[in-house]
Amino acid sequence: MTHKINSKKNKLLNFMSFLLILLPAALFTGPFIPDVITVILSVLFLVFCYKEKKFFFFNNLFLLFFFIFFLYLILRSFFSENPLFSLKSSLFYIRFGLLSLSILLLLNYFKSVYKYFYYSLFISIFFVSFDVIYQFVFGFNIFGLVNPDPSRISGIFGSEYIVGSYLVRLMPICLFLYFVVNKNNKSRHYFLISFLLIITDIAIFLSGERASFFLLIFNILFMSIFSKKLLTFRLFSLLISIIMIIIICLNSKLIKERMFISTFSEITIGNTNSTIQKNLADEKILKENDNFYYIFNLKNHNGHFQTAYKMYLDNKLFGQGPNMFRLLCNKKEYKFNESSCSTHPHNTYLQVLAELGLVGLSFLILIILFLFKELFLLILSNKKISNLLKIRKIILISIFSLTLWPFITTGNFFNNWLNIIYFLPIPFYIHQFIKYKL
Repeated sequence: MTHKINSKKNKLLNFMSFLLILLPAALFTGPFIPDVITVILSVLFLVFCYKEKKFFFFNNLFLLFFFIFFLYLILRSFFSENPLFSLKSSLFYIRFGLLSLSILLLLNYFKSVYKYFYYSLFISIFFVSFDVIYQFVFGFNIFGLVNPDPSRISGIFGSEYIVGSYLVRLMPICLFLYFVVNKNNKSRHYFLISFLLIITDIAIFLSGERASFFLLIFNILFMSIFSKKLLTFRLFSLLISIIMIIIICLNSKLIKERMFISTFSEITIGNTNSTIQKNLADEKILKENDNFYYIFNLKNHNGHFQTAYKMYLDNKLFGQGPNMFRLLCNKKEYKFNESSCSTHPHNTYLQVLAELGLVGLSFLILIILFLFKELFLLILSNKKISNLLKIRKIILISIFSLTLWPFITTGNFFNNWLNIIYFLPIPFYIHQFIKYKL
């Protein structure tokens, strides 16, 4: 639903639309610019709602749920070991919820936002993917940046190995928007989006980010299982991607080593060799962490996981406070080994348990239950919903599933760059599928 607006309001909303369209490209400049855009959009949203008395945008379950979670973060920060440090993460977390509402505002006033945001995402994803492939072929990207690690490619992100995460999380949003914008599914549009899917698949693989490559496979399987139309739609691009990845593996021992051979060697679940037994015995935690160890023993991050788990055991209900892992990981009662410390535990659920406890985890569980309900109702309503709407809904649910998948290494739960991406699909889901008064 769209609304007529006067020229003064139109200028404000046009400026907000412009900032939103810039956001996908801003994300590969680093965290600062996209965070500035997020703050500006949040402030302008509040200004618009106050001046125009459009308070109905606050009348939805998403905001109620988010606001309760936000209040919990604030309260937990106050009672943490270092309230001022913890509040830096929790106090301004509200901007991500307001970002979603600001996009929802734009979607309700400008139907064209769907189209222009799709174009912006398409161009940004194409640019990043092309840059990765270019760097793989020539050894440097289009700006002359050379990768320090020959087995991994970061492209335009330089020293930050997050290009795979960028692509695997934004490409499904682009695909969703494709099905909104191109309702007629003309052949030329199909081949364009298929080409983008192919080079994105290849770029994610070349990035060397195994978690991102796993999420790519998970996303493809999820969409294919719940929609035969999506499977048919994706089949051509998927076959080409698989062929290209096989060719790359045959011609690059480094990529093959990292993505397959090294991956299997690092997953040491159930490994009981003498070195591991000795380390555990030295730490005097073999018995208390035995079951946990066998489930989560991933070579590179085991110290982080174990430390987060010990923080959780110390305060199961409320955890240690938002973003406190980095300050407490070296404390004697939590330290597991010399690699225990980092900015975060590298797993969302372990971080939530360590820093927010079971109360914090309950919010994630409620989101998962909501998604299960939505998926279940979608399966039951096959004859009541059009194929196009079903495809859109499955793609969006698959995006949320990527964010909430537990058994994988992840970034910091409070990272602003990641949270912007996490909150991007929410307004599209609300606008398309959740009824509320407008």
